[in-house]
Amino acid sequence: MGMSGAELKTLRESIGLPARWIADMTNMDLRTVQYWEVDKFPIPEIVENLLIELVDAIENKAILMAKNIIANRDPSAPSCKLIRYKSETALWLTDHDLGVRKIPVNCYAIMLARVRCILRNNGINVTIQYDV
Repeated sequence: MGMSGAELKTLRESIGLPARWIADMTNMDLRTVQYWEVDKFPIPEIVENLLIELVDAIENKAILMAKNIIANRDPSAPSCKLIRYKSETALWLTDHDLGVRKIPVNCYAIMLARVRCILRNNGINVTIQYDV
């Protein structure tokens, strides 16, 4: 059985992904994505796979970033600084390979929030600042 519209919308919203991004990446109209989300049209398998791949990539990247910070941080530092990007252009100029097409900056922000949560659960104070 394929993905339901509710699942598509839940996963998409869980990573802050606009419906427009899915439409653009699949060369579909925004209205088609909206129809998928209310079960008017069946969701193509390629769309399911794209979204699942992206959700998994964001989660895995957050875990990897947190593990790297924990392993390499200076224990005498009072906190760890995470960088948030103000625009897609600034984000895309950095090396944040998620194995999928370029993500919107708000998806990266959600990933940072997950990294922050992991670090705080490991007793590490975290600040998030904009790139300069």
